[in-house]
Amino acid sequence: MSELVTVPVTLKHGIPIAGKRAKNVVIREPLLDDMIAAENEATQFSPLAFRRALVARQIVSIDGDTDTPVTPKMLGQLRPGDWQRLVNGLNQVEQLGEAGAGEVSPT
Repeated sequence: MSELVTVPVTLKHGIPIAGKRAKNVVIREPLLDDMIAAENEATQFSPLAFRRALVARQIVSIDGDTDTPVTPKMLGQLRPGDWQRLVNGLNQVEQLGEAGAGEVSPT
């Protein structure tokens, strides 16, 4: 499998972590397993709850730290503008991943 696509996203207000607000995140493209896990993690059956769980899973780095897990509950503390930035980042990484996949021709 080829390397998964990632994109950086800069938040205006940030995600609250340990008394600070992390503003620089890196999001990777999702795999089917990520989407299934996000469905299971969503606390309610709604597109927004699913998307929040998926975005939390796709954050691979936050303020340069790759070891801090981001949870859907943490994302619940975001302001709407920062949430939209993360959703835009996820949409972008999904499109870039699909564009890259289209370059490979079947044999």
